[in-house]
Order: sequence, then structure tokens, then C-alpha cells
Amino acid sequence: MTLARLGATITGRVTGVEGTAVRIADTLATDMAAAEGRRERTLARIDDFILRTGADAPAAAPSPTLSVPDGAATRALDLRTAGIRTIVWATGFRRTYPWLEVPVLDRSGEIAQSGGLTACPGLYTLGLPFMRRRNSTFIDGVGQDAREISADIAHHLERSHRDAA
Repeated sequence: MTLARLGATITGRVTGVEGTAVRIADTLATDMAAAEGRRERTLARIDDFILRTGADAPAAAPSPTLSVPDGAATRALDLRTAGIRTIVWATGFRRTYPWLEVPVLDRSGEIAQSGGLTACPGLYTLGLPFMRRRNSTFIDGVGQDAREISADIAHHLERSHRDAA
């Protein structure tokens, strides 16, 4: 996994948080296998289309070998002790946030944000419809949104660091 090789801590689903302590489910291996199955089915559909239509397409790249990253057996983690200051929370394709205990939801249950910025300092969003442009929910649009939001995140982190000093 690229992120793990870059030093990210990959875990299973978070089941609870108390202060800086996070409880983690023993689901990562199962979740990875399910995601790999979905990826393989999607690629098979693409390959089938190419075969049926005779579309000109490059040869498929070899599939990566998946392995559960080190640290995946972790069931509890103290963020402060581990030195973790940033969390990337991938919530999937359904926008429901019963776990989000921060006052940023509007009446319809959506995260109130403008261009990915919320009223809660340090809480940002990506991949929401029309966040900054029409293709914000798609892979080809979320990257540009991420680049633009990163400046706001860097500014927030600099300000937080100054305030903590």
C-alpha cells in the first residue's frame, strides 16, 4: 500500500473516540478484500467492454499484491501519544454522518461547507457535489479541490502551531 509505505497508519473502521483515544474494529483485512473484489469486478467490466467493442486500449497493468499493512492489528490508538495530528477519514459513497459529533450538519444532514471549508476550524471536506466545481465528486475533480484546500489547511496548521507555542 502506497500510503503505508509513505508512513501513514492504516487501520480498520473506527468504532469510537474518547478524548485522544480511538477504538478500532478488526475489519481492515475483510474491508481490503471486499474493496479488491469490487475493483476486480469493475476492471472485468471494462475489459469486457473493450473486447465487445474492439476499443483501442493499452494493455492492463498487473494487479498489485495486497497485504494488510503493519499496525493493522491495532485495536486502540492514542493519537497524541502516536504523534498523529492529521486524520483522513474515508467515509465511502453514502453521505450519512451519524458518527460526526461536530455542529456542522445542516437541516438535511449534509455537511455545511463552502468549497470544502466548514465552520469547525480544522475540519475540511473533499468529494462533495459541486464543492468548488462541477466535477468535485469525481476523481478528475477532487485532485484540484485538494490542491486548493491544502493552502487553507496549511494556513490553519501554521496558526494552530503558533497558538500552541
